[in-house]
Parts: sequence; structure tokens; C-alpha cells
Amino acid sequence: MKQQMHFKFLLCATFLCSFLYASAPKTEDGFHIPYKGYEFSFPRDHGAHSNYKVEWWYITGHLHHDGKRRFGFQATFFRFARPADVKRNGISAFEDSALHMAHMGISDLKTNKHIHQERLNREGWDAKASETHMEMTNGNWSLKQTLPPKAFEMKLNGSIRSEANFTLTLTPLKDLTFFGDKGVSIKGKEASAKSFYLTFTRLGVEGQLRFSGEDYKVNGQAWMDHEISSSQLDDSQVGWNWTSIQFHDNTELMLYLLRKDDQSFDEASRLYLIIENGELKTYAQPDFSWKTLRTWHSQKTDAHYPIEYQLKIKKGESWQTITVKPTFDKQEMAGRIGNTHYWEGAGTVYDEEGNEIGYSYTELTGFNQDLSEQL
Repeated sequence: MKQQMHFKFLLCATFLCSFLYASAPKTEDGFHIPYKGYEFSFPRDHGAHSNYKVEWWYITGHLHHDGKRRFGFQATFFRFARPADVKRNGISAFEDSALHMAHMGISDLKTNKHIHQERLNREGWDAKASETHMEMTNGNWSLKQTLPPKAFEMKLNGSIRSEANFTLTLTPLKDLTFFGDKGVSIKGKEASAKSFYLTFTRLGVEGQLRFSGEDYKVNGQAWMDHEISSSQLDDSQVGWNWTSIQFHDNTELMLYLLRKDDQSFDEASRLYLIIENGELKTYAQPDFSWKTLRTWHSQKTDAHYPIEYQLKIKKGESWQTITVKPTFDKQEMAGRIGNTHYWEGAGTVYDEEGNEIGYSYTELTGFNQDLSEQL
């Protein structure tokens, strides 16, 4: 009986969302644009949104083994829709289906070794994303949520060739955060440059990791973003500097700096603080600043990444200053698929006196190419 009721709920939620989609603003090529007033419904909105062009479920975190070993990890599942007016030519049954890309990365802080892998598959062949709840697969990689009446948690399975594999259980330690204006994050002046931005800022993690032939029982904490959009950047933007920080005092910080083609920061850039009870505080420029302290030059891609930096945040009449340092430099995700390269690395956060106050993950994109056409 409970299963029948749950099925009916999902069916009704899907029908309601289809009705709301019909009135949503759209891009010139027919994709929907996030809009203020959208009524989120879960578990449906943890799943895929096929009427939007670009979507990703992004998890980064810090794993510990016996208090002696620390690893950073990244797992991202992407969904890219095909143009809404695409026509089949009879050659391929998958011609108008979505493309699913996925990235996995592991950083070992003991050996300063970073490994990563990427995949690209079509919907219906070796990849899928449910539209009723969070359930994504790409080959043997998967991210799945438990469904009511069970408590919410996520199961993540990943691997990196024969060098690593992991099975992790992720449990929210804070409620879902809706960034921007009730979940609508503005990314530029163009009407389409926005996303729905949903985040679990602190997840407890437990599981197993096999790395370089050794097995580790691990625990730690993670961060998860789910972004849904049809145009993540406007024409003047080339990439972004993004960071998430989980402070040891149970507060968090998220920052995205949208870089323009003249390397200045767009006024749509934002910094957010999430205090212990989950309350969200929003900062726009000039009430925060980024200062690059050190860059790293990739010999592989010739990109120069600002991997060590200082953040200043205005709090009343005073300023808080924190410094973010990478655990090691070489944490670049040099991609072969689409030739898209970015730096995605674990870091440690320090206060003005040099005391460790948290862990970070930093993403730096668009340093060897303009991403505006892709996103």
C-alpha cells in the first residue's frame, strides 16, 4: 500500500511539474530558464530536469582513515540536453537523447598523488538520470538517494580505472540550502544567465576506499551542489573561481567569482556564509574580496591557476581575513573529452594567526579556454 501511495505521489509530482514547465520562460532554442516562484518538490527536484539544458550533481569531500590518512574526493554527474528542435535522421536511435558526462577524482595527501577519470555516454545506453528522484548512473558509477519512508541519505559508487574505487554513504548534517533568491542564482546580466542552485553544505560520510592496492575504512565530510540551468554564463564571462569551505565550528562558506573576458570579476559574483543553524548570509562586492597569493602553472595544459588565495569578508565595521592553501599543487582535471581542463583541489583554511580553521575545495575553470559557449 505504501509503495502504491508513493508511486501515485511521484506521478502527481511529475504531472504538476510538467504543467509548470509549460509556462516557464525559455531560451531561443526552446530550453527553460530558472525563474523566481518555482515551487520545489522533493524527491522529484533531486532528480533530472530534462527541459533545462545543463545540469550537474557535484560532490566534493574530505576522507579520513584512522586519523592518519586524509584523502580528497570529487564525483560529478553532468546531464547535457540535445537541442529541443533536433530531428532524427533515422541513423541513430539515440540522436536526440541527452549526453551524460561524469568526472571522478581522488587526492592522496600523504603521497601528493592525484588521479582522475572522465566518461561520456548517451541516455539510454550506459547512462541515465531519473526525473522522479536522485538516481544517476554512468557505467558502474552511480549516485542514488534512499526514498521515503526511510531517512534521506545518498549512496555514491565510483572508481578511477584500476587505481581506485569507493563506496560511500552520505548523510545530510544540515538541511538543504537554497542559494540566491529562493534557489534562483543570478550569474549575469543576460536574462538566461541563472540557475536553480540547491546545496547540502555539510554531509557526513562513511564508507570504503581502495586506493593504490590498499583498502581503507574512511569517514569524513562532504559538500554537494545540484545546479540546473540553460545558460550558466553570459557572453562576457569566460569562467569562474569557486570555493566551498567547511569550518571546524560547523559553519560553511561558498563563493563564486565569475570572471569576465578582461579578467575582472562580474558584479553578479557572490559570497555566502551558512551559520551553524543553517541561516544564510549573502555578500556582494565590495563587501568581500579575493587576493591571489600564489599561482600554479600546469605543464600539461599551460594554464595558470590561482590555487592559494586570501579572502576578506566585511562583518559590521571590521573585516575577517582567511587564507586558503592547497594540500598540494597538482590537482588539475585535465580533460580529454571536449578538451575541457580545470583545477579541482582539496585545501586547508587558516585564520590571520595561522591557525587551521577548516577544509576547502576549490574549482578554477576557464583558464585555458572560454567556457561561455559551452555553459
